[in-house]
Amino acid sequence: MRYLASRLIWMLPVMLGITIITFVVTQVIPADPVAFVAGQRASPEQIEQVRRYYGLDKSLPLQYLAYLNRLAHGELGESMLSRRPVAVDLAAYLPATVELALVSILLVVLLGLPLGILSAVRQNTWLDHSSRVVTMLGVSMPAFWLGLLFQLVFYHFLKILPMSGRLADTFQAPPHMTGLYTVDALLAEQWAVFWDALKHLILPSVTLCTASLAVLSRQVRSAMLEVMRQQYVTTARAKGLTERFVIMRHALRNAMIPIITIVALQTGALLSGEVLVETIFSWPGIGLYALRSVLAVDYHPIMSIALVIAVAYMLTSLLADLLYSLADPRLRRS
Repeated sequence: MRYLASRLIWMLPVMLGITIITFVVTQVIPADPVAFVAGQRASPEQIEQVRRYYGLDKSLPLQYLAYLNRLAHGELGESMLSRRPVAVDLAAYLPATVELALVSILLVVLLGLPLGILSAVRQNTWLDHSSRVVTMLGVSMPAFWLGLLFQLVFYHFLKILPMSGRLADTFQAPPHMTGLYTVDALLAEQWAVFWDALKHLILPSVTLCTASLAVLSRQVRSAMLEVMRQQYVTTARAKGLTERFVIMRHALRNAMIPIITIVALQTGALLSGEVLVETIFSWPGIGLYALRSVLAVDYHPIMSIALVIAVAYMLTSLLADLLYSLADPRLRRS
């Protein structure tokens, strides 16, 4: 508990540093968001009125202090583009990103972990060579190209998967409980909506997870090969234990530290929202919201999204540190 409390306390200065960086970056952008909001035909008086409304007429230190004051009160400001509180926009966009990221990381773990283990156990066989070719292609192919390729094959030619969006036009969103369409549809027992939402998840999640899957499988292979050369693995085999027991109980467990690290990092990256993937598949997540905010030079959403991404990384990193102690009892803290 003491370790967990100390980590949570150390998150505060990290978040403060992130707010400073994002605030400075948004201020040096060579664009005027007020002119965008007011419109091309706005008079100088109207532009100045909009500037005062959003507090942009004050000095930069005062603007930053006002931003921190809003954060302390749980407010993220108002979006110039949607004219709604940023917290309301994030509540609408974030569940889509969370659902996509969770399905993607599930695919990464379920496919990348066995693939890496098999590559290590069958080192230098056709399976290992094929795995390395596949993972190399997965890392090297850009997400936007892969997404367009999937749309061309599975939507245009085969016509078996939807092209974009979260649901078909013939369905209504399930009753809002978690914001995750698949979960909400299951809870409401709307099976047709569930299967349609699941079909819409396939292409963007596979596109999003491809690079992470390749990274994880290579990391698992490397970690397993290093552990399997250790003396205690040889001793376990000499005792007459089955190869499966040696691999799963001795080798894999001792290789879990780097594996947990890479899974945590990839989870944070996926939760942060893949802008290109969400744009290609018209997925209404924070990646698409971030793109629209950047194009509109909308300060408050940009800073809030950066803060959400930072918190996602810090929480996944904290979870990884806690899992280390489960994987290796020597790392347990009082």
